[in-house]
Amino acid sequence: MRVNIRRAASLATASLLLLMANDATAATDCEKLVQAGQKDKALDCFRTVVKKSPDDINSRNAVAALLAEQKKYQSALAEFDEVLKRKAADPVALNGKAMMLIALNRIDEGFTVLAKALEIDPKNVQALHNLALFNARHDHFDIAVPLWQRVLAIEPDDPDALVGLGEILMKQGKLDDALSLFNKVIAKDDRNAQAIYLAGKTIAQHRPVDAIPYLERAALLANEAAPWYDLGLVRMIAQEYRLAGQAFTQALRFAPDDYRVYLELGKVHFEMKRYDDAITHFDEAMKLKPPPAAKATLRFHYGLVREAQGNDTKAADEYQQALKIDPNNVPSMLNLATLHLEAKRMEPAKELLDRVLQVAPQSAIARFNLGKLLIAQGKAEAGKKELKALVAQLPENDPLRQEAEEILAGRRPE
Repeated sequence: MRVNIRRAASLATASLLLLMANDATAATDCEKLVQAGQKDKALDCFRTVVKKSPDDINSRNAVAALLAEQKKYQSALAEFDEVLKRKAADPVALNGKAMMLIALNRIDEGFTVLAKALEIDPKNVQALHNLALFNARHDHFDIAVPLWQRVLAIEPDDPDALVGLGEILMKQGKLDDALSLFNKVIAKDDRNAQAIYLAGKTIAQHRPVDAIPYLERAALLANEAAPWYDLGLVRMIAQEYRLAGQAFTQALRFAPDDYRVYLELGKVHFEMKRYDDAITHFDEAMKLKPPPAAKATLRFHYGLVREAQGNDTKAADEYQQALKIDPNNVPSMLNLATLHLEAKRMEPAKELLDRVLQVAPQSAIARFNLGKLLIAQGKAEAGKKELKALVAQLPENDPLRQEAEEILAGRRPE
């Protein structure tokens, strides 16, 4: 399950600057350690305060928050419970406890605590945040959107709500509206890495090259794999393979167990004709036990490498392995059909092309090749029917449509 644990940790960390511990000097020293990024020392410092003043709620919340940042969710939960024993309606502890329960996969209990927090204070922005984030992460947009709107009714410039709502709009394809919200956040805080990153993702959907400055900046601001990974994808689209490789290598620093990064690095090496390096990276991706569809994709890319190396037999074997894993892997079907066509094995090629068009009826290259195959088999009427369907499907300036039109007009050998 994907839960925004960073939010779970930061909800109490944000309160560190507002600490009013009994030992004011000690609390201030602890805050300074947090501000300096010395989290381990800060944790020890706050624990010392709590030991001297067990009822110091702010310091207990700080201990819990710092434990959450270390992903010690059970220990953090225990600390939040200690706060709630002393102050049952403490908003920081209620929010923190809820997110720790969710992080521990105790979802229903977490929701119950958030509901309690909102019952105590319907304008508890942090509880609204957490509910909205959780629902958004699970694509329950119909629930998440009203929650974000409630936050914005309370705090119109809340950056998390603007970014959260924008991300949903982006996923719904409302790109201009999403970008407007991200830019609103960036205008107030040009170091908001999440807003910059999502703005880049939004722009990349139609103007990949224009997204590069956003993704570069987000990658430098955030200690996360995602901006580097997406930057690599955009660099690949721009055919900047060396720079794409650098971006994916950076992503690997933050996500060494993500098979997708190794897959993309393998693609980079393939495009640069470093075939042995491509195979090495595909092997690393396979070691990470990706899901079946991803395994099939990897087998397809092994096949591409073998074809590039001139070994059609091994390539065909890789495509067949891909289809054993995922019978509907369209790229493998298409490439295997092409190998059959080149070897004049018409029937297995036709069978594969028919399968492609069952799975992906809009596959232009499958329909084109099927039309040519049928004509070559002496089934001119059936073949021309496929080519006519292709012409109706593609825009006038499409090279494949133009080639089909020339065959239909008798200007090109069939």
